[in-house]
Amino acid sequence: MTEDYCRLVGTSFLERRTVAAYATLLGVSADHLSATFRKTTGFPPGILIQNHLILEAKRLLAHSTLAVGEIAERLKFKDPSYFSRFFRRATGVSPSEFRAGGKTHP
Repeated sequence: MTEDYCRLVGTSFLERRTVAAYATLLGVSADHLSATFRKTTGFPPGILIQNHLILEAKRLLAHSTLAVGEIAERLKFKDPSYFSRFFRRATGVSPSEFRAGGKTHP
């Protein structure tokens, strides 16, 4: 089930943002998916969705000229300021700092 979840997140993280949505696709409860994923990986399943979003944001920041607001929109964030807070919380730098070369954080 963990492999199926990882595969689904990898292909649809822009459309689906909740563990419950993936659990429904897999035909299990969100609690069961969470427990299984955590037992297998040691991490909560939501972290996988977050990691995919951050990786895609980093890719767009590094390899495009899209404005931060456009990247937020492309990643389906309703509010660019929320995207910026989400990115900073995950990486330790703002999207603009990351793009300007502050790419030393994970």
